[in-house]
Amino acid sequence: MKNNLKKIIGLAVKEDRVEQDITTRMVVPDSARGSFGFYARENGVVCGLKVVKEIFSLAGCRFQAYSGDGELIKSGDKIARVSGKVQDILSRERIALNLLQHLSGIATTVYRLRKAAGYKAKIYDTRKTLPGLRQLEKYAVKCGGGFNHRWDLAEHFLIKDNHWRFIKDLTAVVRKMRHQYPAKLIEVECENQSQIDQAINAGVDIILLDNLSSPRLKKFIRYIRRKSPVKIEISGRVRFANIREIARLRPERISCGFITHSAGALDISLEYED
Repeated sequence: MKNNLKKIIGLAVKEDRVEQDITTRMVVPDSARGSFGFYARENGVVCGLKVVKEIFSLAGCRFQAYSGDGELIKSGDKIARVSGKVQDILSRERIALNLLQHLSGIATTVYRLRKAAGYKAKIYDTRKTLPGLRQLEKYAVKCGGGFNHRWDLAEHFLIKDNHWRFIKDLTAVVRKMRHQYPAKLIEVECENQSQIDQAINAGVDIILLDNLSSPRLKKFIRYIRRKSPVKIEISGRVRFANIREIARLRPERISCGFITHSAGALDISLEYED
């Protein structure tokens, strides 16, 4: 992760023109040194402290964390401290907070979703991540107690609705996949009983039930459980309001796009101390 992290930080520094922070350089003396504390302004799960440490370490600042990624924090908690040249700290404040708040927001959302689900449900992410930030966002999902779905299009097979239009014989397709890539999982989205039968007969590893109504989910899961030990993944329409109902169906996986693409930032501030 470290090499990729440096690339992300480098891009952020360049994008924000950190070395040309005209306000800070006009107001803060070049010789000024000081310390700032990171404070939680709401309860949640912190994530991104390793990222923030790297941001400030690259600028020659000292960083000390009082919490660890994946730990629960409460409003008012001091979670970290950074010391060094004030110009360097203030010029990187926004980059650090943006990533820390964003990643903590993802970790917190996953944690809360797991608690709302109960039933020891396994919450998985998706590929609905921000370009360039997938590695960090999937790390945040794990910090919240979730699991990572495939990282990219090459990790495992996932036949979706649009693929079905080009499939005449699913068993033949699966056989070809097994022959060329014997170690890779094969997952197939099924929208009706006919597709479920084809997937089971073809010997796929996972059946994906996506964007189905509650009655159809219950019907299809009962049907699948009677016929095969194949794993079941539920996705689409997953929200806090219905996660417990979905978890009660006992699928092996529940995948949610919103935990990365729509998670709200956790409120964390940076305050001058001395």
